[in-house]
Amino acid sequence: GIGLVEIAMAWFTNPDRFKGMVEVFGIENLNAAKSSGKGVLLVGAHFSTLEMGGFLYPQGEIDATYRAHDNPLFDAIMYNGRMRNVEGVFNRKNIRQAMRSLKAGRVLWYAPDQDYGPRNSVYAPFFGVPAATITATSRFAKFNGSAIVFYSHYRNADNSGYHIHFSEALKGYPTGDDIEDATIINSHMETAIRRQPDQYLWLHKRFKTQAAGKSARPYNDKKLKSKS
Repeated sequence: GIGLVEIAMAWFTNPDRFKGMVEVFGIENLNAAKSSGKGVLLVGAHFSTLEMGGFLYPQGEIDATYRAHDNPLFDAIMYNGRMRNVEGVFNRKNIRQAMRSLKAGRVLWYAPDQDYGPRNSVYAPFFGVPAATITATSRFAKFNGSAIVFYSHYRNADNSGYHIHFSEALKGYPTGDDIEDATIINSHMETAIRRQPDQYLWLHKRFKTQAAGKSARPYNDKKLKSKS
């Protein structure tokens, strides 16, 4: 669908073509966060407009983390496409490189809304359901005192353009409690998703990993299917 068209646009076309098609909200929040010189962790979510989010980012000078694709050829295409729009693309497992980016006072895009399993995760509510949530977000913030700003991007309902949003920097974060920190992140994710829930990539199976005593395969749970 349109998401595939947008991937092609983001990886292969000139962003200047879209300058008049984008409304930006809260850019002052990003600028205020950058002024500290301690780097900004730009927290995003996996919307269907994901590739356009980097493509339309208005400030330049941004790094990003990503999950390498299992297919080496597609991974190379994806990497090169994303490198057109950002200055550095780091494998999400390369923590040192990400930390160097923040230490240099740069903006680092990072999306903690996927289920990476129980290791280095805690269970925190996400739309009222416990979800395995990685703790790296608070670790990044604590490492260099970097500000946390949420970045969300949406396609207009009539497909006429896009609107992108930068939240105010989180205050009092991290708290020192992993579950509380994860709950804060998930709550802000919910706020971003509620603006345009149809554009969120629910197919990522956010609830795949379950706590002890819960269904190990919730998406195959007969009870859940009977309610749908």
